[in-house]
Amino acid sequence: MRDLSTAVNRDDSKGSTSADANDFSMTRVITLKKMLDKKGLAVDGSCEAMIARLNKTTNACERYRQWHTMRNLLNVAVVQP
Repeated sequence: MRDLSTAVNRDDSKGSTSADANDFSMTRVITLKKMLDKKGLAVDGSCEAMIARLNKTTNACERYRQWHTMRNLLNVAVVQP
């Protein structure tokens, strides 16, 4: 039991990367369908098709967040001498 706790804590300490966040390969079908439904996307098709839809929207959201962050940084740099 102690080894299991250590392994879980070790994984938590690594932090989440974008590659980890987009890895839906081990996600159950029902969970994929719930995630797709929450985003307003089609919930039918194979697991691969559902994962592709999630990755596409997740990647688009990540690109928008990066763009928005960069825009805010540039605005701050322009406003301040």
